[in-house]
Amino acid sequence: MEPDRAAARAWPSPARSWYLVGILLVAYSLSFADRMLMSLLIGPIKDSLGIGDFQVSLLIGAAFAVFYVGMGLPCGYLADRMNRRNLIVWGILIWSVATAACGLAAGFAALFIARMMVGAAEATLSPSAYSMIADSFPPRKLGRAISVYVVGNPLGIGIALLTGGLVIAALSQVSHMALPLVGTLETWRIVFIGLGIPGVVLALIVRLTVREPVRRTAPDRVGKALGWKEAPRHIKAHGRTFLFQLGGTCMLSLAVYGVMTWGPAYFERVHAMEPGAIGVRFGLILGGGGIAGLLAGGFLGDWLLARGRSDAYPRVMAMAAVLATPPGIMLGLVGDAQLALALTAINVLCTALTTGIAAAAVQLITPAHLRGQMGAIYILTASVAGIGIGPSVVAFLTQYVFGDEMAVGRSLAALAAGALPLAAILLWLGLPHYRRSVAQLHR
Repeated sequence: MEPDRAAARAWPSPARSWYLVGILLVAYSLSFADRMLMSLLIGPIKDSLGIGDFQVSLLIGAAFAVFYVGMGLPCGYLADRMNRRNLIVWGILIWSVATAACGLAAGFAALFIARMMVGAAEATLSPSAYSMIADSFPPRKLGRAISVYVVGNPLGIGIALLTGGLVIAALSQVSHMALPLVGTLETWRIVFIGLGIPGVVLALIVRLTVREPVRRTAPDRVGKALGWKEAPRHIKAHGRTFLFQLGGTCMLSLAVYGVMTWGPAYFERVHAMEPGAIGVRFGLILGGGGIAGLLAGGFLGDWLLARGRSDAYPRVMAMAAVLATPPGIMLGLVGDAQLALALTAINVLCTALTTGIAAAAVQLITPAHLRGQMGAIYILTASVAGIGIGPSVVAFLTQYVFGDEMAVGRSLAALAAGALPLAAILLWLGLPHYRRSVAQLHR
């Protein structure tokens, strides 16, 4: 697919473009490490604060997601109007401070508010990142570029779980530690405080080394003001395309975040694994399998796109959802821990094929002046389903349907059996509508 006239100007050098992707990847990794570390610390947090599974699910899911999605659209609008690099810098600083504040929270309410701050600040990153990357790469390379950026998802989770697991294992015999200025704290709190520190350094690096890319605005858009109604008009004009594309993405997010959030607790409860060992093994699975799947999905999508498949991205997503269904169901039902880990790795590899190209699919059917807002809308829908609802669905099934915290594996299996086949159906039904939208926007 050839770039349109507006994009026919010289693109930034490959070195500069890939440096941008690399820095954004580090920021995205850090954001996911900040948001997902709590999944490994469910036990200590429950004991410390005296709360149950459902309250923990609110801290992991709803507390983060409410502000993450609520601030997404305003941040997307700002990304289409102001300096995107500076928006990212402020976001990194704020979410890093909020992450450290999680370690100082005295109770459930304070921890809930700190998690909300993390969510609000992290909403600045991806709308700006998607827009900056789309202004730095021609369309035929967009899938792999965004997939490399989204590698930050499994990489951040892997780092959080792997590092967290090693730290927890090292400190397993120490329930409290003394820190300068703040006094004696439980070890789970120190992990949060430590994770907040690197963000300050990263924000400075972004401010000093990253350039704001030139916006590749179409000639008929130059000098025109950007209104709030333009993104809704674009969605309405391509209603069926976005209905099936975003609907399928939401179903995938439900299944993905169910495993990411409750997988560690499942292996601890059902398979009697130690938290430190879970962190290392689960971190390697999510990091290694997630990265491999993301890169493979980006290259496969771009390869099909270059060979005339304008629906390449949703087509790959639909196939991946089908492949992920059997291991997604079985991983929560088998009795052997090693087999469950192997099935988890296969499930993660298959679902990761979709993550980067899901964002690229939305960017490909979005005009340049709306990329920040449409990126935010994509994040909003996927996050409401994945981060906001996914963890609570598993917790609800475990606590109120099965009535036994040892049934968390059955809850994961039930979620996969419902969400993954529906994702494949929605994405497949949307292929002809997606092809029409691509043809209209790139003729």
